[in-house]
Amino acid sequence: MRWLLAAAAGVGLLHAQTQTEFERLMDRQEYGAAAALASTMAERDGAARWWVARGRAALGQGDAAAAWSALSRAVEKDPNDIEALYFLAKLGAIRSQMEFDGLLRQWPGAARAHQLKAEMAAARRDPAGEEREYRLALQADPALPAALVGFAELLRERNRCEEALSYYERALKVTPAGFEANYGRGACLLSTDRPAAAVPPLQAAVRL
Repeated sequence: MRWLLAAAAGVGLLHAQTQTEFERLMDRQEYGAAAALASTMAERDGAARWWVARGRAALGQGDAAAAWSALSRAVEKDPNDIEALYFLAKLGAIRSQMEFDGLLRQWPGAARAHQLKAEMAAARRDPAGEEREYRLALQADPALPAALVGFAELLRERNRCEEALSYYERALKVTPAGFEANYGRGACLLSTDRPAAAVPPLQAAVRL
């Protein structure tokens, strides 16, 4: 029994020393050496933490594909590994941004690209940027339904209902059965003291 406990303690010490060495390499930005060390331990030990370490080193090297593969292996080993899930989420956001940046580089003036930039501006609570991007989207494609409705919603939220109405009406010409456009148009008509005119679009929204 004593020899078994001693062996277990020795393995634990070795792993602790290896983890310390890995962190030292990462701190010194020696990502290639850190990746090699983590790969060796992952293949030998198989624990999720070493696959996470391999993923972190790959991120340091700028190798998103290798990082994704290693972190996915970590989650296969332990679906509840918080560190693996955290880095996968971060990497997913990075990959999405890279794909989005690629779209903008290929089609910088595309209506859809400007619509997505408007939605990103809305997420960071930048109404001026949101309005600018929606206007650019509609310059590129005056009949893009999502941009028409999105811009109308922004205008309504900023109490610019008369302007919003024109965009809701343009959206309804393209997609007459749109819930957001019907509801938004009805809400704007109500807020500008036209209750009778507001009834048909609100009824249409309820039926959708």
